[in-house]
Amino acid sequence: MNRGPVGALAEAPRASYGSMGPAPTAPGRTAGVAAWNAPAPPEFFRPPGGDGASDQFPAAAPTVRIPSLSRRIAFGALRLLPLLTLYVVFPYLGFQGLTQYGLVEGLPLSQVLFFGVGLAILSTAAYVARPTRAFGPLSTASSLAKVAYLLYFAGFAWAAVSVSTATVRLDFGTLLELLALVPAFGVAAGVLTTVQDVRHPGERLRFDYPA
Repeated sequence: MNRGPVGALAEAPRASYGSMGPAPTAPGRTAGVAAWNAPAPPEFFRPPGGDGASDQFPAAAPTVRIPSLSRRIAFGALRLLPLLTLYVVFPYLGFQGLTQYGLVEGLPLSQVLFFGVGLAILSTAAYVARPTRAFGPLSTASSLAKVAYLLYFAGFAWAAVSVSTATVRLDFGTLLELLALVPAFGVAAGVLTTVQDVRHPGERLRFDYPA
């Protein structure tokens, strides 16, 4: 205890905080500093039975963008016109011209119309039904009809050309039979699509109609 010059008690020395910044505040109070809340951690996707290796990636649900039924019907109608031209008009005019010149005989032109219209309708129906399970069977039927179309007309794919006193027969049936292999692969693809739609419904839509 210190005594003053006349024996009175001297005041205790006071600490100076002038150079030590603002005075500390009481616990639970903020002095001009906004409270900061840590963001909640994102939810991660853990596959069933997984080892947790994919926990570092957030879950991302795949999305698809499927056109409406009316829009598919409208586009299918637009596709129907060139298909009728390809399967009906061109073969009909071609075989009719060859028949007039005597190059091809015995071909019923009504069969050209029948097969051509059937192919165009099946192809359009498969396009409209693409987002549904009916796409696989319709695609298979369309490809089978194309195979039958080519194989049927392979029997009439010949031309007789008269040269002087001889007649030369040109046969194109083998060519059409080889071309029938192309839609045959479509038959296999349609069967696989049908099986996939049964076992994994909607899985192919992510690739057919990506968002």
